[in-house]
Amino acid sequence: MSAKTMTAVPPAPTFADCKTATVEFFAHRAGNGDLFALNAGVPADVALEQASAFLEVVIDTIGDCAPSAPDSILWGAMYVAEMAKALVDGVVNGVIDHEV
Repeated sequence: MSAKTMTAVPPAPTFADCKTATVEFFAHRAGNGDLFALNAGVPADVALEQASAFLEVVIDTIGDCAPSAPDSILWGAMYVAEMAKALVDGVVNGVIDHEV
């Protein structure tokens, strides 16, 4: 029998190790690329906290506009934004609770 060499398995990354990837967004009319980009390397918790803050602004803005718009589709947008914010906040809070 020959001896087998065991390969060490690296530990799984923790949430604290997670970083963003580059994501370009907001295409412009000239059609030669996007106007903005999320930079790679932003800590995931920082990105999620900022996303939550952005979603809060969306929810507040839609909430201010929707009552004055009859049969507005804005209500649907508000519900979707609230669900997205709940998902982001749930991840952030779950990680915080797990790491404490």
